[in-house]
Amino acid sequence: MSDFLSGDTALAGELAGVLGRVDSGEFDREFAKELDPDCVYLTTSCHLLAMSLRHRIEGLKAQDFYKSDPLRYVRSNLFIQRAIGIERLTLGWPVYAFGAEAIGQTMMYPDDQAPGSDPGEPMLSLERPDEIPEYDPDSEVAGVIRDTLKIMGDLAKIEPVAHLPAPYSLAAEIVGQENLILALSDRPDQVARFLDVLVDRVLAPWCVDLHEHLPAAWLELSDASGSPMFIGPRNFLAIATEPVLKLRKMGNWGARVFVANYRGDRQRARSTSSSRAMRQKSTIGFA
Repeated sequence: MSDFLSGDTALAGELAGVLGRVDSGEFDREFAKELDPDCVYLTTSCHLLAMSLRHRIEGLKAQDFYKSDPLRYVRSNLFIQRAIGIERLTLGWPVYAFGAEAIGQTMMYPDDQAPGSDPGEPMLSLERPDEIPEYDPDSEVAGVIRDTLKIMGDLAKIEPVAHLPAPYSLAAEIVGQENLILALSDRPDQVARFLDVLVDRVLAPWCVDLHEHLPAAWLELSDASGSPMFIGPRNFLAIATEPVLKLRKMGNWGARVFVANYRGDRQRARSTSSSRAMRQKSTIGFA
C-alpha cells in the first residue's frame, strides 16, 4: 500500500485483488481477535486512507464509498487498520459532514476527498433556532450510520462507538464558522440558545435512536470547532460544554455520551526559570 500510494502504479492490479478478497469476507476472522485487558492500545480512524485506496485502484467515488455499501465500508476500514498494525480497531467517518448532511445542509462531495458542508450556503441563521429541523431517523445518513455500527459490532465483536458532532461543531457546520465565532463575542446568549435547541431537536433524538437500535453503542461527540484553543477557555466552559452536559443527563443512555475529540496545543516549559511564564501562556490540549 505504501509503495502504491507513493507512486508505484504497477501494484494496482495486485491491490485490486486484495480488495476483492476483503470484500468477499476472507479476512473477517482477523477482525475479532481478543485483546489483552491489561494493555492500553493505540488506535486511529483510517477512513481517509481506505477511501483513497478505493478511489485510486477502483475509481470508487467518495460518496459511494461512504454511503452506498456499509459492509464494504466497514471491511475496508478494519482491513486497513490491521494491515498497518493497529490492534485496537475503531471506525470513523466524516463526522462533521455527516452530522450536517443528516439535517439537510448542502454538501460538497469531491470524488477523492471526504465530504464537507458548502461554506457558500449555510443552512441556517443563528437568529432563527426555531427553523432547526427535527432529526429524521429515516434519513440516508442516519440509516448508514446505524447499519455501519451494527456491522462493526458483528465483525469486530466489540461495543461500537457512534461518532457524532458535538453541539457547537454541528452549529459551525450549518451556520458557518465565521458567523458563529463573531456571535460569540457580542451575542453569546443567542449562541447558547441555538445550541440548546440543536440538542433538543437533533442530537438528543439521534442518541435515542442509536441507543434503541444499538444499546451497547457508545456515543462519542467530536468538538474540534468548540475546543478551548479555538473559542477560548471561557467560551468553551460557558457555551460549548453546557449542551454536552445536558445530553449526559438525559435518559438511560446519557452516561454513554462522552467527548474525545478536542483540539489544542500544550507548550512545555524549557527551563525551570521560565516554567511559570510558559504555564501561563500554555493552551490545554485534549486527546
